[in-house]
Amino acid sequence: MGPSTSSRVALLQPLADSDQYQESRLKVDRIEQERDWYCGAACAVMFTEFFQVDWDQTQAYAKIHDPARFEIEQLYSDPSGIARFLNTVLAEKLSVRIAECDPPDAKTTLDSILRCLRRLELPALCLTHGGDHWIVVEGIRYIEHLDGSKDYIGVYIQNPWYNFSPNAYVDVDEFVGNWITPNVWGRQWLNKRIVMSDGDATAIAENRISPVGNRQIRAAVTVSVGSPPDPTSLALRAVRAHGFTSIRATAGGGATVRAPVRVSDTDSRTFYWIVMLDASDVAEFQAFVYAAVSEDGQKLFEVARSGRQLDIPTIDETRQDVARLKPGRAIVVDEQLRWGKHFMTPSRFDVYYNVTVDGEQFFYLRNRTLVSSLEAPRRAGG
Repeated sequence: MGPSTSSRVALLQPLADSDQYQESRLKVDRIEQERDWYCGAACAVMFTEFFQVDWDQTQAYAKIHDPARFEIEQLYSDPSGIARFLNTVLAEKLSVRIAECDPPDAKTTLDSILRCLRRLELPALCLTHGGDHWIVVEGIRYIEHLDGSKDYIGVYIQNPWYNFSPNAYVDVDEFVGNWITPNVWGRQWLNKRIVMSDGDATAIAENRISPVGNRQIRAAVTVSVGSPPDPTSLALRAVRAHGFTSIRATAGGGATVRAPVRVSDTDSRTFYWIVMLDASDVAEFQAFVYAAVSEDGQKLFEVARSGRQLDIPTIDETRQDVARLKPGRAIVVDEQLRWGKHFMTPSRFDVYYNVTVDGEQFFYLRNRTLVSSLEAPRRAGG
């Protein structure tokens, strides 16, 4: 059903870090979308290239996008269009169908993803962020218990959005709560979670797998009275609770490393840390990574390789860039880095500064652009 074994990576094998943690994971090469509305086309091309079939994004989008259906479904890459495209291009290899999952049953969505990865050995194309975006899930991580039951822990994603780091890891609660939220566009897929699967495969059997949900780290975080928590220690505890026990603190001589960054939510009510760690000896990453963890260290949100996505500008750089963009204006930069779930900031690494220019509110993004709104004007999703 799947491609050659050269594209597979340790399916259903105990991980080097811990025999308790298992993964079903494939090797998918990330492709960056070429236009704002090409996320579905980029994901479809990632899927075809998994089978060593090359396609141009523009040509793929032309095959996927149906103007008549667009007026009804309001999705640039409608699920049926993606299925039609993949079924045509890969007709001799598989038959793609659309798995519809009704909220609040996130478990069914995760089961569908696991089915793609474990039983069919296929990447899972998922419609995310309320139908605004497509991503590819290339791996899922879980704990297997002695009675054979399993708990979902996290997923590996390939996000085609601009400058996004490849092979990002997202905690399952974060993924369910902030990523695979039900679609809000159109009619046929309204209020559904969507996963592209394989129509020729047999139905998934009961696999006794469920999201963990509100997990607590086994090793308690202890902090002396009156002393602030060390964010690096908290981050290490959080990633090790996911079984990445070989991750360690960064040392000198490797690279210029930013100090841990404290990020506030939009309303300044909760905070979390972004911390650089050394995962160069961890097979799943083999690089320095950033970890986004709750301020108390009890929750891991995301892990991503260091790169362009995480090149956070300093306050001085922000002031200089805004002054260049708005010369001769009165500029005030709020020095607190912030994040909220918006169209322009899908990941917790998409942090920004609040900026006022002559009293007018702006947002300075990590990609060094200044915008007046974090919600892009749009009349459609996907």
